[in-house]
Amino acid sequence: MVLEHRVRSMPGTDQDNADPAEIRIVDVALRKTVADTLGNAVLEYGDTIKFSIKIFNQGSVPIDSLVINDTIPNGFTFVTPAGAINQGWTMAGNEANYTWGKTPNDTLISGDSATVFIWLKLNALPLGTKADYTNRAEISKAYGYDGVDVSNQDIDGVLNSILRRQTRRSARQPCR
Repeated sequence: MVLEHRVRSMPGTDQDNADPAEIRIVDVALRKTVADTLGNAVLEYGDTIKFSIKIFNQGSVPIDSLVINDTIPNGFTFVTPAGAINQGWTMAGNEANYTWGKTPNDTLISGDSATVFIWLKLNALPLGTKADYTNRAEISKAYGYDGVDVSNQDIDGVLNSILRRQTRRSARQPCR
């Protein structure tokens, strides 16, 4: 007796057993650098510095929006938003916050990057006060399609933890 197994073909269906699985990886990062000292070759107290914060989608999950936090140390002052300067940034204590991805065209697909800017003024501090000129930024939240929070799915770990280490290594900008 021969058993025969026949598969009925259905139009538009795949008949093999080798369908690829989609691996969804969330991996966002940033790099912070000095973008412009606004024409000053040597910085002096009171000068404004433009910092560039480049965000990267290193994963396979499209990112629709994310929240950037920039801790402002006592050696800097946040420049009050005016014109294009610091638009979209809000202050809470010594932290400036920016939500990237406010329009449908802002989605970061895999391999994409985007840049935002923050302007800070260099402070002179009273004698005896230890000045801190190490400016750090981090991504605290990331959202995929339809506003789904994917922050805890980052392949490197929780966004805050991994990016805090990363910004210490690559985004410090001491001013001299």
